[in-house]
Parts: sequence; structure tokens; C-alpha cells
Amino acid sequence: MIKEDFGNNHEERKKTLKKEYTDLKKKYKEWLNNQPDQKEYYSQIIKKIDCVLLSIERNKKIKQIIGMTLVTALGAYVSNQVVKKLDLDIFGWFSDRDSINEVCDNFSIQLFHTYLHNFSDGKQFKFLASPAGSTANAFYEQLVRIPDYISGTISDYDRKLNQISNDKFDAMLTNYMAGNTHNNFVLKLSTDVNGLYCSRILIDLKE
Repeated sequence: MIKEDFGNNHEERKKTLKKEYTDLKKKYKEWLNNQPDQKEYYSQIIKKIDCVLLSIERNKKIKQIIGMTLVTALGAYVSNQVVKKLDLDIFGWFSDRDSINEVCDNFSIQLFHTYLHNFSDGKQFKFLASPAGSTANAFYEQLVRIPDYISGTISDYDRKLNQISNDKFDAMLTNYMAGNTHNNFVLKLSTDVNGLYCSRILIDLKE
């Protein structure tokens, strides 16, 4: 899923987003009717969906709403690959600081949970999350920087020349990726008209 999937222009994107969240609202209304004991919880989420729909109608935060939709859907899909393989009681999503989390009072948390619940076919576990707006000072901030270090190193790494452009990437590349000393695998994903392909990238230490 990429940004263009929402449409080739502003009005098309608004139309796509409006349908996405209108359908989601209908789904939550069904759940509310079928599970009256969850009325208060579902009603709060429906109010947040109404907030998103109002923002779309008023041309506000369109970019952030698209980002919120993409990140939560893709994040929940990847997380489900972990959830379905483990017998767990608690699962947590702790986002790094981002403006998508400021859309309608951290609606990204409920949206992520909704997608994850749907992907996991209703598997029961306790879900935890923490608000993380663009100015948040989260207690786990150092932990969520780890993916940035990894992705930054891989982006900089020149596979053909087997080198990096800056010494700051050396520790990550040499100590944690090269030679597979920690069972860390670097995989390359690519797509074409025939489907999705995955191949492993071997990183060797220089002599």
C-alpha cells in the first residue's frame, strides 16, 4: 500500500478516506449493537471516527490521516505475524513521536488495535499502548530509536562496494549485522507484476 492508492489528487484522497472511515464507523455501530456491555468504549471510538470524518470534510490533517491509516494497517499486519505464532497474554504497541498520533486524540491507538484484532481473527490478549505525539517525551524513547539506527545503517550501506559513507554506522554494521554473529538477518523485499519476492543480503566483514 502506498500513498497513491488513496488517489491521484486531493479530492480523490478525500473521497477514499471518507469511505474508509465511514465503513469503519458502520462496523463499530454493528459491534455496539451486538455487544451492549461495550457501549461506552465503542461510543468513544465512534466519536473519534466522527472527528476524523469532520477533519476530512474540512480539509484538515489529510496528510496525517493518510499516514495514520498506512502506519497502523501495515504495523498491525506485521505485528500479527508475531501474535499468531506466540501464546501471549499481553501485546504492546509503543510508537515513536509522530504527528499521526495527534489526529483526534491519539485515535491511531484504537485504529491499530482494530486492525490487529481483525488480522488476528479475534485472538484474545491484553493490548497496551502509549500516546506519542510529535512533542511527547516517552519513557521508552531510547528503545524506539533502535529501528532508526538499523534502517539508517542499511540505507547507507553500499552492498556493491561493501562500505558505508560515515563512521557512525560502523558499530551497527560491524558488530550486529556483518557475519551474522547475532543471528540478525537483513532481507530485501521487491515486487513486480508477478508478486512479492524476498532475498537475504549477506554482509561480510572486511579482512
